[in-house]
Amino acid sequence: MGATANLSAGGLFTHSDAVLHPGTRLSGQLALPDAAMVPFEAEVRWTRRDPEPLQEGRNAIGLAFLVAPDGAYSEF
Repeated sequence: MGATANLSAGGLFTHSDAVLHPGTRLSGQLALPDAAMVPFEAEVRWTRRDPEPLQEGRNAIGLAFLVAPDGAYSEF
């Protein structure tokens, strides 16, 4: 996917070169600072093309968790 810019209990904001449309469901893993990998399932809520793309990607993407990540994520 890309680098996460904002993380909350309900979802995350990320940048990616992937083109994902609202409603798209995906699963992945978050790499936490302590090196723990936390699996998640999410749905794309919104996307926008970033006029000044970051190194991580051209598309800004808002994801909402379908199932709240557990374990190390809740402690983070």
